[in-house]
Amino acid sequence: MLHKKNSSNLLIKLILKFFAVEEKPNHELKNPNRILIVRQHNQFGDMLASVSLFRAVKETYPDCELTVIVSPQNYYALTKNEFIDKTFIYNQRRFFFPNFWFGLIRVLKKNYDLVVVPATVSISKTSCLLGRFAKADYRVGPNSLDGRKNLLATLFHKRVDLNWRRFPDTHISDFGLEVLRPVGISTKNYRSSISYDENDLEKVVRFLDMIGRKPDTKLNRNSCRCRQTSKPVVVG
Repeated sequence: MLHKKNSSNLLIKLILKFFAVEEKPNHELKNPNRILIVRQHNQFGDMLASVSLFRAVKETYPDCELTVIVSPQNYYALTKNEFIDKTFIYNQRRFFFPNFWFGLIRVLKKNYDLVVVPATVSISKTSCLLGRFAKADYRVGPNSLDGRKNLLATLFHKRVDLNWRRFPDTHISDFGLEVLRPVGISTKNYRSSISYDENDLEKVVRFLDMIGRKPDTKLNRNSCRCRQTSKPVVVG
């Protein structure tokens, strides 16, 4: 265990030696056109609560292209999200697959104006490294979380202290914005957002037809059962 810890500390020191950056003042971030958010933590619930984070980016910079790096466990939370232009699934199980690497490199080398690495319940070393290796002019990430220092904090141009204990009753959809507020990105709208397309609408119409209801009919739990079998109907 001690050998593993020493090896990890040595690796971190080597990374910081070659990839640490100097902090930059806020005014060097000017109207970003391309923004990358690295949120490949596995917490599905935290991703659902991150809508306010993406909304804040689009409200502040409505013409920007927003890309989000997600994980196989949480990308469902962002399906058809209206604030996100592109997603990339970071799948560690495909780490040694050439196609995965080519796709990842394409995403990281897009000349971003801003890269953001949020943190809520934990700081992901992988996310910090992805944020650093992305080609970008300005990187924002956690300096600490609840008093615990981020060992990779110097990979960011803007290092933000995140602390639940200051406002313990804060909702996660609000706390998730703490990493962006220091650079002037925020929102007062913390509502979730569910988007859909024509294919979704067609499935709904087929479902309503199946249960003998008109599209403008309000449904309750009993409405969503077949009258013939009284079993729930599943539309695939």
